[in-house]
Amino acid sequence: KMPSLYLNHEGPPIEKLTTLKTFLGELGLRLTGGDEPTPLDYTDLLQRIKERPDANIIQSILLRSLSQAVYSPDNIGHFGLAYPEYCHFTSPIRRYPDLWVHRQIKAVLALESSGQKSDKLKRKAQEKALGQVGIHCSMTERRADDATRDAVRWLKCQYIQKHLGETFEGVISGVVHFGFFVELKSLAIDGLVHINTLADDYYDFDAVRHRLLGERSGRIFKLGDALKVKVTRADLDTRKIDFELIVDPNAVKLHKNEVFKNGKKGQRSEKQKNGSGSKKPEYQKRKRTKSGTTKKPNTIIEPKKTAQEATNAAPKKSDNTKPSRQRRRRRRSAEGKGNTKKSE
Repeated sequence: KMPSLYLNHEGPPIEKLTTLKTFLGELGLRLTGGDEPTPLDYTDLLQRIKERPDANIIQSILLRSLSQAVYSPDNIGHFGLAYPEYCHFTSPIRRYPDLWVHRQIKAVLALESSGQKSDKLKRKAQEKALGQVGIHCSMTERRADDATRDAVRWLKCQYIQKHLGETFEGVISGVVHFGFFVELKSLAIDGLVHINTLADDYYDFDAVRHRLLGERSGRIFKLGDALKVKVTRADLDTRKIDFELIVDPNAVKLHKNEVFKNGKKGQRSEKQKNGSGSKKPEYQKRKRTKSGTTKKPNTIIEPKKTAQEATNAAPKKSDNTKPSRQRRRRRRSAEGKGNTKKSE
């Protein structure tokens, strides 16, 4: 065997997996497999959503939950392709890792034809160098992908400049703390609806559920919502496209935020626990007399009070308050003293 570069692709990390399951739960979907789903679990979910109108959005979220593939001489398998071993072997050659694999195959064939054995020292040197080669190839592949996306964004900006001021139907394809991105259905071009243009409310960003929540109205802008936008700006230098929401927010398919309802219920329950909530008095039930008629009493049964409440509610006696008999005795004694002084 000869050392070679493998393209390793690990499964989803636990943090991304938790976020994915929360998002799928909002849509009534479930990813099987527990904390360690397999490629078959992902495939089964993709089969279940392929007829949904928001299938593309869900597929992009599933892709974001996975780790990035990296080149390494140590093989750990490819999760996305469900291969225990995977390396690039294309024809024609498109990447340097492909060229490396071709070279190693030629070296193995040459050794087999000559009947010689591979040099152990040379093999160890190759294995040591392959670690740095894998890191470099992974970095250059990311850079090439970024360059491709940048070129595509420039071409989209150039095209959409001809349609400034026009309206299009779109779908929310991404949500961030400063707004949400809308992908135009007819053109597959996405742009930003900035949060500053949503002047009807103050919106909070929910990163787990991929949505913006209105604090006062409880309105929600989430992934997959269909709406209409107007093209307001296309900047070739920054490769950015700005949209403006032109429909009434009430007409957009928005959902009431359950947090507000639960918060109000929680406040009421706390008041009842603390006793600050108003309690309705209990009325006596009607009593049936011997003649068969019912009599409705006018009395009201007040709620029972605790010993501490009864003590606090009882009026406190003043120190100056004396029994009436004792006051009369003092008054008489005072009058008697006054009469004796007058007689003297």
